[in-house]
Amino acid sequence: MILEETGNMRKKRMLSLLLALLLLLVCFASCGKTGDADGPARMEPDGESGTEPDDARPSHQVPELDFNGATFGVLHSGFLPEYFVEELTGDTLNDAVFKRMTDTESYLNVTFFDDAREDDIKAIQPLLSKLVMAGDDVYSMVISHCIAGVSALVTENCLMPYEKLPYVDLDAEWWNQRATEELRLGEYTFYGVSDFEIPNPYGVFFNRDIVTDYNLPDPYEMVEEGTWTLDRFVDMALKATKDLDGDGQIREGDQCGITAEELSRYTSIMTASGQYLTERNEDGRLVIIANTERMQSIIEKLYRAVSRKGTIWYDQESGKNVFEEGHILFSLDAISNGNQYRGMDVDLGLVPYPKYDEEQKEYLSLDFGCLVGVPSSVTDRQMVGAVIEYMAWDSANTVRPAYFDVYLDGKLARDPDMRRMLQLLFDTITYEAGGNYFGFTNGFRQLFYTMGSMVVSAGDTAFASWYKQNERPATYALKDFYKSLDKVETLWDNAK
Repeated sequence: MILEETGNMRKKRMLSLLLALLLLLVCFASCGKTGDADGPARMEPDGESGTEPDDARPSHQVPELDFNGATFGVLHSGFLPEYFVEELTGDTLNDAVFKRMTDTESYLNVTFFDDAREDDIKAIQPLLSKLVMAGDDVYSMVISHCIAGVSALVTENCLMPYEKLPYVDLDAEWWNQRATEELRLGEYTFYGVSDFEIPNPYGVFFNRDIVTDYNLPDPYEMVEEGTWTLDRFVDMALKATKDLDGDGQIREGDQCGITAEELSRYTSIMTASGQYLTERNEDGRLVIIANTERMQSIIEKLYRAVSRKGTIWYDQESGKNVFEEGHILFSLDAISNGNQYRGMDVDLGLVPYPKYDEEQKEYLSLDFGCLVGVPSSVTDRQMVGAVIEYMAWDSANTVRPAYFDVYLDGKLARDPDMRRMLQLLFDTITYEAGGNYFGFTNGFRQLFYTMGSMVVSAGDTAFASWYKQNERPATYALKDFYKSLDKVETLWDNAK
């Protein structure tokens, strides 16, 4: 999409907005209810607009400004769909996103256009780098993949620190301070996480019919009791693996314990077990800490499933279909993919990834959601800061409740147990900055994907040699990054 197309998009948006206003007028006429005069109506859990503001929630501090229809361009990877839409469709989530857009456009007199580079997660960074070098400010926001280009966007000075934007309050409750702190590797914040973004952790979907038929422990009860551990996860997978046709082999059509469409899904086993790839040293900088006894133990626990042929089914073409056909106990998948399971005839369940052991205090759910930054070439910081802050605040009125309380609950969560698990997943979100910044970098990539690449795919448990092979390039990647980051932050120190 090019900028000249925004005129047609604006006409479509205006027609859709007129339709939305007409629908609201009909609703007001029939119900005799009006929205909150001081701001957008809040979305209630049933998806209907409430009439009373939440007095306990603070308001944003963005004044009602007029930017004369200025264009707010958004470049994104199309990795997740919950950010910008073209029109009202009657779908709860779609229409909540549309409302957030029109709320912002109306309050600040701006016009959105978005450019989705779908099916190419690596396209964002080189394109933005080229535009920034040319001083082109066609985009006001960039929504990147959680790993691809994340480091380069910072070291090539493609992103503006949030601290340089007026109106943005990173201490406000609609900003995730934990995520923002984890992703800030130096003095400035180049990636912020707010309510505008929907987390995308991986979860363990399971076939409740197999649990019942084989008299296996109930994963829901184990989660509630704190006994849902990696050992029990593997034990259940082993018990559920069966040669159904009696030919002496476990293959498609038989019953398997675990599947994942991508090997990356196994990465969360490491993090969920409390083992991180990196931590901060006394200077606040990332250092690699993966070579631990705990890491070796996690590998050996998972290998118990790998060592029995057929327990883990990995086939990029048919792995997910096998789960949907009811032949696999556990499917490791992103929450954003959960709606693909709605048509399953089996009784579906969902739990977080298991803990390392019962001594571990909490479940941990690694977020693979998108990251949001601001191109360093933007010229109207007032407009960009106001829009970003307002959308972050307004998301709690619109998109968040639609996504969580309506969309997931109504279309995916089939019972109160799954509803609680969804809440637990969102409550236990964690981040691995090393993975976000260097997950596709030589050395780091191999370490970050140890569970899938070394254990599941290669069937190996010799982590010490795997670590030794990859430690040097990973360490160099960190050193080079901080060298470049220091230069970039010096530029921003001297910038107005």
